[in-house]
Amino acid sequence: MKSLEKKSRDYHKMICIVCPQGCALEVVRGQGDSWEVKGGCPRGKEYAIAEISCPRRVVTTTVKLKNSKLRRLPVKTSRPFPKEKIPALMEFLKSVEAQAPVQMGEVVVSNLLGEGVDLLATRSVSLEENAQGTLRGNLS
Repeated sequence: MKSLEKKSRDYHKMICIVCPQGCALEVVRGQGDSWEVKGGCPRGKEYAIAEISCPRRVVTTTVKLKNSKLRRLPVKTSRPFPKEKIPALMEFLKSVEAQAPVQMGEVVVSNLLGEGVDLLATRSVSLEENAQGTLRGNLS
C-alpha cells in the first residue's frame, strides 16, 4: 500500500487547460522538489508544475450590497487565489458588504487574507434619486 501512495504523490496525469488543444501531460517528481513534465508545450509544462506545487483558482461569487435594489454584488478575485485557502476566503466574504455606487472593476476588498489578491466588482451599480428624493440603486 505504501508504494501505491508514494507513486501517486510522485506521478500525476493531467490534461492541460492553457489552450483549447487539451494536451495530455505526465508529471513525474525528480530529485528534491523538482518535477519533470512529459508532453505539451512550454506553457503547458509551466501550468502542470504550478498545478502540482500550488494550485490556484480565480474565485467568482457575490457579496452583500447596500443602497441598491440589488441585494448582492457579483465579484471575482483579481488573480488566481490559493486553492487550499478558498474555504477560508468564502467564510470571510460572508461578512463583506459593498455599498452602491460601485463601478465594474472597482476594488471591493484589497489583499484578501494577506495573499496580495484583490476582490473586484464585476458589475456597475449606480445611485439615482426617485421622485420622493431618496436614493436607490440603479443598474448601469
